[in-house]
Amino acid sequence: MQWIGFEPRWRWLNNHAKELRARLGLDFPAFAHKMERASKLNYAQREALRGR
Repeated sequence: MQWIGFEPRWRWLNNHAKELRARLGLDFPAFAHKMERASKLNYAQREALRGR
């Protein structure tokens, strides 16, 4: 089963995360990196197929 949709704009998201970190002081870049990594590894799809 292949996920059909669009690839998120990771560069834009990472840049926006840096702005949010500067404005709010939270580690948004680390969160964005984890989302990108999970997406590239198809983590959500693998977990869904596993029955979680």
